[in-house]
Amino acid sequence: MFVDLDPSGTHFVGFCPFHEEKTPSFTVYPETGTYFCFGCEAHGDVIAFLMHKESMTYGQVCEALESYLFTNDLFPTS
Repeated sequence: MFVDLDPSGTHFVGFCPFHEEKTPSFTVYPETGTYFCFGCEAHGDVIAFLMHKESMTYGQVCEALESYLFTNDLFPTS
């Protein structure tokens, strides 16, 4: 898991995985499938998140997400 999220109304909040912080500023909006950090202004969707957090290319993210659909494992070992 990359971020522990807590419910806050219609969205979720947690500590940003992209910078150090003392209060949660990372917000996930399930209705749009996006995130925004009010501390470092990181934003995007699941593809942008994985590209930034895991240093993956767009193609690598697509392959990982496709694999996840079948295995429920984002980074299978075999």
